Amino acid sequence: DKAAIWNDSDSANNWKYVAETAASRILAKNPNVLIMVEGTEIYPTDIKSNKDFSSTNDDDYYFNWWGGNLRGVKDFPVNLGKYQNKLVYSPHDYGPTVYQQPWFEGDYDFDSLMRDCWQDNWFFIYKNNTAPLLIGEWGGFMKEPNLKWMTCMRRLISENHLNHTFWCYNANSGDTGGLVLDDFSTWDEEKYAFVKEVLWQENGKFVGLDHKIALGENGITLKDAKGL
Repeated sequence: DKAAIWNDSDSANNWKYVAETAASRILAKNPNVLIMVEGTEIYPTDIKSNKDFSSTNDDDYYFNWWGGNLRGVKDFPVNLGKYQNKLVYSPHDYGPTVYQQPWFEGDYDFDSLMRDCWQDNWFFIYKNNTAPLLIGEWGGFMKEPNLKWMTCMRRLISENHLNHTFWCYNANSGDTGGLVLDDFSTWDEEKYAFVKEVLWQENGKFVGLDHKIALGENGITLKDAKGL
């Protein structure tokens, strides 16, 4: 099997092409849904000389998490035609307990994570207002060395009001843990309190994205929160 690539070809392993093709068929049936497109794992350091991803030299690629590399958006943005406003890019990002990525080497901090990982892999999409951005997965254990990264990621989300979904609820994700403990019913209160700071709230009420149905007993609709 060939690895996923991102260019302007119609190759079967071109993830951009696959995403556009799938999106067009979905939107033809339901033009109201949002299409969330994740990234790939690798992208060429020189797209002009390695546009077909044919190089077998690791030094010729930028590596990231599975789904976390959206560098290709700069060169080959996803095109949904008349439905372009339905596009959402959705990277994944994790800490060192999942894998010891190069940007975790040494005494990393918020600024180094922005420089070495976030900015060029996906944060530029938000900064340039290219399209809406949803961090589709982030999460992990509440202990070092992971807690440092968790704190940096929460700061990024908070300061920029980024959309996000937390990984995960269930306890059996071996490299991240969940929002519940091993009995699958007891909340991890420490982790919940940590994440709660970046959950959308208005006057202590959690805001859901539905216009009519509130998000639980302590939730309000988007209409109630913003009149939408």
